[in-house]
Amino acid sequence: MADKVILCTENSVHGVHNLIDLLIDRFKRTSDIYMKMILDKSCIVLTKYSKKSMYYNKLIDKNMVKDILRGSIYEGITVEGKIDFSEDFYRQLNESQRVFKLNKDIENDVILLIRHIIN
Repeated sequence: MADKVILCTENSVHGVHNLIDLLIDRFKRTSDIYMKMILDKSCIVLTKYSKKSMYYNKLIDKNMVKDILRGSIYEGITVEGKIDFSEDFYRQLNESQRVFKLNKDIENDVILLIRHIIN
């Protein structure tokens, strides 16, 4: 069993709702005990984060995602942080390196995020 389950999604309405829909669909096929173990170890990271991603004129950020989860079985899932959008994300598709090796800012963000999650 994993120590931590990191769920990544873009900070968009569709990204967050697709993540929740995916969780619901997967958990419909599991036992309640197994589902609780996964939820207790899960956290969300907002990827390709953009301050332009809005919903009803509000930024889709850590607090909004927490509000979306509030009152549901997913309320215990924490939102641990974000990784900013970078054009290098698309560049990695044609390169032999991941985005965090192409962009030092993203590399630093990922390292800090991982340290935060495991502590």
